[in-house]
Amino acid sequence: MKKLLLMALVLVVGGMATTGAAGPFGFERGMTRSQIVTLVGKDAVDVKESEADILVLRTAPKPHPAFDTYFLFISPTEGLLKIRAAGKLIETGDTGSELRSAFDDVVNGVTQKYGESTRTYDFCNEGVGCSSEDNWMLGLLEKNRTLSTYWDFKKKPVNGITILVVEASALRLNEGFVVFSCEFEGWEAFVDAKKAKQNENF
Repeated sequence: MKKLLLMALVLVVGGMATTGAAGPFGFERGMTRSQIVTLVGKDAVDVKESEADILVLRTAPKPHPAFDTYFLFISPTEGLLKIRAAGKLIETGDTGSELRSAFDDVVNGVTQKYGESTRTYDFCNEGVGCSSEDNWMLGLLEKNRTLSTYWDFKKKPVNGITILVVEASALRLNEGFVVFSCEFEGWEAFVDAKKAKQNENF
């Protein structure tokens, strides 16, 4: 009888571990600031860049080699509601081939875990840098070019996740990085509440 009870307990605990799978980089919706700092250590916190609702980290519980900075948006009542990870700087030519390759690698990794994306935007408007592929980075730097992929889980959130986004960004003409964003349930309501509070000052 004791053996059966022990086996049942193992199954229950195992089931809990499976359903409680960690979110991106080992973060979970609702984590408090103190819980996160306990996980990564105080030395991982960028104190100068952090704000009241934004915790900036140099690492994560499960860091990814493509990223070196993690911006966590934390509600004082709901806990962690958004993650924005900035990738390491990538030197690239005018065509942006190295940056685009890094972007594809991240997209493939996210697809492997979360399935096919909902949509991808890869275009350049009629502005500066849109005349040819040789000016790809110029268009991205001038904010005229867009390269991003979205996963939309709003109708059926996955571990509390409603939106995932991977996008390419330019820092300089020949330097760029990949950005990964994750929004959890409650993020939009949190933003709306902050705006409403700010508007009270008018």
